[in-house]
Amino acid sequence: MNDIGHSNELHCHAYQAMKSALEIRDANMYDDAICYFRNEINEYEKHCDKKILQEPIVYKKYDLGEAEEIAYRVWCLSHHLFLNLLNDLINIETAFAHDPLTITHYMVDKRKEMRDSTEPPKWFSMLNQLKEEYIYSLFDQIAFFINDFWKLGIKERYANAANVFSHDNYPKENVALQAIFWSYCELNERFGDAENPSEKKWKVLRNALEHKFAKFHEYSYKAPLKTAEDGFYHISEDDLKKGVIRLLELGREWLIYLVYAIEIEERKSTNSDNVFCLTIQDFGDEWKV
Repeated sequence: MNDIGHSNELHCHAYQAMKSALEIRDANMYDDAICYFRNEINEYEKHCDKKILQEPIVYKKYDLGEAEEIAYRVWCLSHHLFLNLLNDLINIETAFAHDPLTITHYMVDKRKEMRDSTEPPKWFSMLNQLKEEYIYSLFDQIAFFINDFWKLGIKERYANAANVFSHDNYPKENVALQAIFWSYCELNERFGDAENPSEKKWKVLRNALEHKFAKFHEYSYKAPLKTAEDGFYHISEDDLKKGVIRLLELGREWLIYLVYAIEIEERKSTNSDNVFCLTIQDFGDEWKV
């Protein structure tokens, strides 16, 4: 994680959750699992201050706004959709109801990339736009970002997800990019004896909403998700909600992996010689256009 504070809090949550789980008397618990998690607890206690690990984690309460905004933010919290790693926790806290995910540092050669500009590197602006993008456009745009940042050399017109993730020079040695790659494969490829890719129906739904025509039914509709005789895709309202939430979850995963991939890449090139830091100022929402 690129946020030390969040990282420490997640470790405390993990430690306390494992301790609580092992206190449960359950005959169905596997001995190997008990042994494994006891070892994990011992590792935590060996390398961390036990007092800090055991201290109750209390978060400051924040005002979520007016009635509609409260409903929206609580819905996002309950579906774990904020670009905030703490929102992966089971707990629902008002402190998690914001999107702090960002590129924490990026090193450039000022003589080449910033010679005639006082603007920060373009990646910051591109990431901010990705965070505001429509879900059906997000996946191809993240692929476009990867092609540009890692200089895969795919021409702009062809820099879509299909071409980027199948490219011979796709940097799979970067574990975060590898995670995006396998997530993409779940939308497209079959594994083992599976008849369909595990996530393909959501890709079909995404393409139908963007490029074709669809009819939504208030009640259950059991037909396969494909073009019917009337030229429409037919889907129930409930399945539509499930599909949109799943696409939102995938989009969130990809954005988090993308930021971590940049962090991993930056570690390769970071050199303290002849480098100085420029802080990018953070502005409140009321100052943004």
